[in-house]
Amino acid sequence: MSKFTIDQIADLYLEAHPRRIYGAGVITGRNRLSGSDLKGSARRWGGSYWVQRVEAQKFAVAHGAVITTGPRGLKTLEVPS
Repeated sequence: MSKFTIDQIADLYLEAHPRRIYGAGVITGRNRLSGSDLKGSARRWGGSYWVQRVEAQKFAVAHGAVITTGPRGLKTLEVPS
């Protein structure tokens, strides 16, 4: 059981990495773990977005979050209660 909520983990991530807003969005669920929500040039040149997704996922898991798969295969980060 984690002592942090998803929003608190995202805030901690932003404190550690102030310019990584996309990564914080991955933690809170605003942006997808798979990167399928990227559009335009971000989709074509998405290397930095990929790095942020991976780092955010590792950060969240290290702080007690787990990756769950929803009914349609959508992966999200959740904190077990």
